[in-house]
Amino acid sequence: MKGIYLTEEGKKEIEDRITRLESINMYSSSINQIHQNELINAVYKEILKVSTIIPVVSDWESVSNSMTEYEKSYFPNGLIIQS
Repeated sequence: MKGIYLTEEGKKEIEDRITRLESINMYSSSINQIHQNELINAVYKEILKVSTIIPVVSDWESVSNSMTEYEKSYFPNGLIIQS
């Protein structure tokens, strides 16, 4: 499957940047700066809109051994195993 995959942490970072850009737009006096920030903000929002958020686990064996097949179905898009 093609697309953009983000972790919850990556999603949160992008959301924080959107919030920061929106607050800059409120206090900026330069029209060009406002326009540039709005464009960047739109790009971040589009990334979030088309992204698939996948969870991160530290050890697949602990997940696979402790979960039922039903519980594993919570990961239809997979998951990231962090070493």
